[in-house]
Amino acid sequence: MPNLPREYHLRRAVQSYEQCGEYRAAAELLAAFGTPTASAEAARRLLILDDLPAAGEAFLAAQQPRAALECFRRAGMPARELACLQALGDDLAVGTLLLDLGRVAEAVAPLQRALAQAEDRVIQARLHLQVAHALGDPAGQADYRAGLALLPLLPHSAESAPVWLALAAWGEAVGRMDRVQEGYAEALRLLDHPSTAAAHQAALRRYRAAAERMGNRGLVDRLGQS
Repeated sequence: MPNLPREYHLRRAVQSYEQCGEYRAAAELLAAFGTPTASAEAARRLLILDDLPAAGEAFLAAQQPRAALECFRRAGMPARELACLQALGDDLAVGTLLLDLGRVAEAVAPLQRALAQAEDRVIQARLHLQVAHALGDPAGQADYRAGLALLPLLPHSAESAPVWLALAAWGEAVGRMDRVQEGYAEALRLLDHPSTAAAHQAALRRYRAAAERMGNRGLVDRLGQS
């Protein structure tokens, strides 16, 4: 059967693997084929096989970064999340994740780009504090002061919690325990609602970890009892 398209041979090979019960091999063959359509089908099959990392890679190859991002988040693979966020062009999320990964120098450019585009006051406050964190002292002082100036203007709702978490992260980066405690305390207060219980628990875990890193044993003990 000369001159048959490659897709024909792919379908036959996939069918052969499936008839033998080799479902992973079929998915891997699709993933290796190299076209977005085949990669998307591979990703779907890999999800059924509960292989989130491989499914994420297949979704990326299929040019579906949002679906890939969900896979990598569920798999707990922040470094691969980064590739998805970069593909989506989400500078705020890219910069935030780079800060979380400790890659502060790389975070400066995406955070500054996001700040240049930000119109919402909450986002501006958060980004000023994150840029200050990424730049460090003394280079980040202007952004730090700009972020502080916006704090009294923020809504008293869960929407503002990421700003206070950014303040806490800045405090840890520069060794200011007062700002760490202020930031986390306000974020936890804003998130103290059944609808934001998961975010509240995540912030509490981050608070404990920050207190441990900064050697505040008394605070660690108090947080462990809360």
